[in-house]
Amino acid sequence: MQFIMNLIGKTLIILGFGLASVAFADGVPSPVGAVILTIKGQMTQATPLEEAKFDLESLQKIGVVTFTTTTPWTEGAQQFTGVPLNKLLIHIGATASRLRVTAINEYQVEVPASDAVDGGPILAWAQNDNLLSVREKGPLWLMYPFDTKEEYRTEEVHSRAVWQVEQIELLP
Repeated sequence: MQFIMNLIGKTLIILGFGLASVAFADGVPSPVGAVILTIKGQMTQATPLEEAKFDLESLQKIGVVTFTTTTPWTEGAQQFTGVPLNKLLIHIGATASRLRVTAINEYQVEVPASDAVDGGPILAWAQNDNLLSVREKGPLWLMYPFDTKEEYRTEEVHSRAVWQVEQIELLP
């Protein structure tokens, strides 16, 4: 009898691990290419470590938006292409009221999650159809469509346009 109970117990454990791996298969897949963005914090579609990593291809699969805007850091209107911040947060099942965006040089800024709306900021990977290198403010630049709303043309919002983004932390 003890043998049968041990066998049943081991079978249930194996089934449990199998079901857990299936559950995470539906979440955020592991990137194949070079990781350019790590998101940490509470999200419903993450690994048990509450971390999601993305390469360029995985970000592109979430959605691609292109808009043209002027910025305080460039001359003339510039075209930016990237993933909409709101779609990225929906994709990972983010549960946050604020985002701490961190650049490669460790510059950090908190962005209200309420900024992530349709027609709002994107994580741009291209400017004027050219991929952003680290030297050119890449690989990701949190870019707002400054010309679309007067509320985007403030120093506070300009400070949120972080370049060389490498990490987003989801804050309560």
